[in-house]
Amino acid sequence: MKIIILTFCFLFAIQAICLSQTYPNEREVRAYQEIISLYPPDLVTGFPDKVESKIFAIMGLRFPRGKYMNFIHVALYLDNNEIKILEMILAAKAERIYHITDSCLMVIPYNYSNFEIIESDSLRNCRTSNILPIPNFKCWEVGFPLEFFKNKDSKIYVLDAKKGRFLEDDNLSKSGVGLPKEWLHGYTKGVTIFKNYAIYWLEVW
Repeated sequence: MKIIILTFCFLFAIQAICLSQTYPNEREVRAYQEIISLYPPDLVTGFPDKVESKIFAIMGLRFPRGKYMNFIHVALYLDNNEIKILEMILAAKAERIYHITDSCLMVIPYNYSNFEIIESDSLRNCRTSNILPIPNFKCWEVGFPLEFFKNKDSKIYVLDAKKGRFLEDDNLSKSGVGLPKEWLHGYTKGVTIFKNYAIYWLEVW
């Protein structure tokens, strides 16, 4: 089964989704750099700096002039050697390493499309004190294949996750995203590896 692959169509204040796999053009490169530059450096450390020569599979973010900056979702297609090197780097830097098939995960039970908490996902979350939140990949507007969720080799590297306010209040969820109350506000960032895809993510609430 093939993953649905996306390129980017930057639209004013909305998430960008299109079908196709391609190298970015100059306008798309500038838009990516502009968006990355709006975040505090600590939040976007680890995202690709130079993307001109990269093959993008997903570009999901809020256009910088929009009010909300809740997430950056970017996926690159890498060759076998690149993916192997990246995994070694991630293994050394990650705060936590999970597998998508783990029974104890704290998934952010929130849908950014309609700004609603998904109560059923919230109830299923693991309550272990030292677990760190990860994105709810099922709610991304890209349709991940079923294989992604059943493949024990789909590995989640959490590079950082902290509680607190890291953006202006206008860019934060007023009542949280369905996580335990100590995580009313915060962020999580990392990289998920699925086959030859490196899926970079930042979520801030």
